Amino acid sequence: MGAVLSTLTPEELKVALAWAHWQVTTWTEAAALIGATDPVAFGERVRRKLKRLGIEHTRRRSICPAPENGSRP
Repeated sequence: MGAVLSTLTPEELKVALAWAHWQVTTWTEAAALIGATDPVAFGERVRRKLKRLGIEHTRRRSICPAPENGSRP
């Protein structure tokens, strides 16, 4: 998950972290909490980006899984 979050801009990361809060129920609300000028559009953009990055991360991990002991060669 850190690999995906590290690719976000600082503002996108703020929205993602705000959305993770248990009281926040929508991406629009998360974007509004961080002061986005257009919370509907920005929240949706972050949601789509995270979905796309998550799918790509999962795809890459399935091609080259990490060693079982967690170490890297």
